[in-house]
Amino acid sequence: MSPWTRVLIPLDGSEISSWVLKRARLLLERPGITVTLLRVVETDEDRASELGFRVDSRHLDVQAALSAVREELLQRSIAAHAELRFGDPAREILREIASGGYDVVAMSTHGRTGLRRVMFGSVAFKVLQASPVPLLLFRPLQAPDGSLSTVETSDPARFRNILVPLDGSPAAEEILAAARGLARAYGSKLHLFRAIPGGSDEAEYRRQAVEYLVHWERLLGQWGIVAFGAVRTGPAAEQALEVIRERGLDAVAMTTHGHTSLARVVYGSVAEKVLVGAEVPMLVLRNSRLRSRLPEPAPPHRHVEV
Repeated sequence: MSPWTRVLIPLDGSEISSWVLKRARLLLERPGITVTLLRVVETDEDRASELGFRVDSRHLDVQAALSAVREELLQRSIAAHAELRFGDPAREILREIASGGYDVVAMSTHGRTGLRRVMFGSVAFKVLQASPVPLLLFRPLQAPDGSLSTVETSDPARFRNILVPLDGSPAAEEILAAARGLARAYGSKLHLFRAIPGGSDEAEYRRQAVEYLVHWERLLGQWGIVAFGAVRTGPAAEQALEVIRERGLDAVAMTTHGHTSLARVVYGSVAEKVLVGAEVPMLVLRNSRLRSRLPEPAPPHRHVEV
């Protein structure tokens, strides 16, 4: 698998959204990386189509701020482009993704408080529902006024050890290509995780789970990725969160998808629970069968290169 080369970073002008540039610094500074910064001025479709609105002088400050971020990256020898768009933020981000060529979208979600609200209705969640490329989500601690907490770190994330929950389905395995990309970018070790039910058949379930994870350990090893297996008995989300805490893992990589038969028993809504409960960055990808349709790419006149 070729290494990541193109990264999309949506910004909204807030300290929290630009914080991702610090946390993802090691990724952005890799040789061959090109970064696209995308800022969306939120408005309805009719206003977004009006030339007078797009060239309104009120947007000059937004353009200047975006240009300053790009120049800062260029000064650090990071190849960077910047675009200003108008419309619905999630839709415009997806339109940029639809233009093709991106390996990952790195973005902040707004806080670790009220995460259920963050994941259900936020820009990040809407993008996740349709994006064919993985989202690398960073979630900061916030102060009571919504600003970045003074105790939150701005050190670059190192992703030394990443949890990869698998349930034996092709849908869950879709995250493995992205996990390999992240591991190649950071030199990470992957901790492959599978939950099994208890009861009289637990020993057989464990044997099958171990065999399954060993298979992926070997395949990943052939690609130069160090991987370990972890099998736990009980509900997958609770056990996954426990493994993250016990092993001091740096991130989680997983798909969001539905389950059938046995997988439903122990996995259920595991993606939702881990997304809400984990306090580490997450690499997430929507199962391709359940992914919403991407909007058409925006026509050239709808965006401004800064």
